[in-house]
Amino acid sequence: MSEWFRKFFGRPPRKRRNLPFMPPMKDGDEIVVEFLDPEPRVIKTKYGQRLAIDVVHEDQEKTFIFAHVNLAEQLALLAEEHGSLQGLKVRIKRVGRQGRIVRYEVEEVKEEGREGE
Repeated sequence: MSEWFRKFFGRPPRKRRNLPFMPPMKDGDEIVVEFLDPEPRVIKTKYGQRLAIDVVHEDQEKTFIFAHVNLAEQLALLAEEHGSLQGLKVRIKRVGRQGRIVRYEVEEVKEEGREGE
């Protein structure tokens, strides 16, 4: 019934859950998020294409939007390691910049009492 939507946008329609979340991070800043989707999707913005993935941040569902290659690459490697990002909780820290390249550290946050699951 909504095949037209799928053909045009490349995905099935869904209710918009959350507002965009693009935290202005300076060197040393960090955030902790839990991923609700298995992988990011590509969206179009007035600034060009960006990656977006639904997350829980500070007990609220948000859509995390990002475009830095270093961050995207680390999330892709994490997804390959686990088969998906969905359900993973990570700490993302901006560690600095080398010229035009912004560097991030991404580490999985283990919940207490969930070791060995």
